[in-house]
Amino acid sequence: MIMRRYASTDALDESAEESWHSAHVHYHANQDDLLLDAVRPLLAEVRESVPRAYFVRHWRLGPHVRLHFRCTSDRWYDTVRPAVERTIVDYLRANPSMTPVDEGAEIAKHRELARLEREEGELTPFAPDNSLRFRPYEQRLHVLSTVEAAELLAEFHTDATDLVLAILEYARAGGDRRGACLAAMVAVAHTMCPPLTRGFVSFRSHAEGFLANCADPEGTRALFDRQYRRNAAALRHQVRGTLAALAGAAKPRADRAPDELGEFTRRWATLASTYRERALPLIAAGHIGLDGAEEPQAESAAMRTSDFHRRLRASDSWEALRDAEWFRCYRLLLNYLYLQMNRIGISPLERFLLCHLLAEAVEEEFHVRALDVVEAIPSENADDRYHDQGDHRV
Repeated sequence: MIMRRYASTDALDESAEESWHSAHVHYHANQDDLLLDAVRPLLAEVRESVPRAYFVRHWRLGPHVRLHFRCTSDRWYDTVRPAVERTIVDYLRANPSMTPVDEGAEIAKHRELARLEREEGELTPFAPDNSLRFRPYEQRLHVLSTVEAAELLAEFHTDATDLVLAILEYARAGGDRRGACLAAMVAVAHTMCPPLTRGFVSFRSHAEGFLANCADPEGTRALFDRQYRRNAAALRHQVRGTLAALAGAAKPRADRAPDELGEFTRRWATLASTYRERALPLIAAGHIGLDGAEEPQAESAAMRTSDFHRRLRASDSWEALRDAEWFRCYRLLLNYLYLQMNRIGISPLERFLLCHLLAEAVEEEFHVRALDVVEAIPSENADDRYHDQGDHRV
């Protein structure tokens, strides 16, 4: 049997090289329990021998979870794949999805998603619900451009997995999923582009870009504004509390219950700081670029229709700031965070809503305006780690 597997020493050497292997679990029902009760123990089971592993949610060919493992071919076929088959099949048999998905009704949305996300591959037919398929790993070099960029993203997914699962458990126990993600947004902005009263400008930009290009700009903005007015006091309070957690003021004492949101916040900040140090050299060397990962039609439409973006691009300091390596790193880490929010179960619409809510809360709580912040940046300092200058109190 071993001789059939290795026909030559070259094949033996190749089998000892690590590569990514993937399994797709097609499950049309809510996937939180699948992730917590099947994927989490599976990752724990193989972690000692395969530390680089993660999951993502995906939509192409029907709602599913993709499991990715980096290991040798031997380890995949002898250890990991059998564990995947055993754990996932047992879960699907005990907890089958009973949620119907109308392929015909979904295909138009999937075509648009494929365009926006530059997704390659067939869109139909959908895979059967409650099915497990082993598929080639998709590195998405047509979007990420370089192997270095693809590997850094995979490593971020891996390192964020325990935190993502902890937030899913928190949500299953009744915690606020959106609130946990809003705290993460504050943490990354305040860590990567401090203080928050500067870093929040990106959230305003993302919200305005979406509102300018969605199917019903006026109606959607009115909906977002109503959401803010109903929750303004709580949102402003959460922003203050998250900043306190980042400052260490919310660490749990022995005489009170653990502050889960505060702990999540500090973990996001630590993760962002770690990957800032890893990403900056790759950005400086030209291994990571952001333009290829952005949807050009949405970008140009935002320039035509969004008053915010027209005024932003009229600022003398904007181009210098946009090209600064530290700011490109901030943008990269925000993109990474948004991908984690998808793993947590936040839809794109919810993400843009959170961007709007957070921008509104910061502007109202700290009496700032996003455009005023940008226009106040001296253009000669934009490329000089502007985030290290000035008063960081908020």
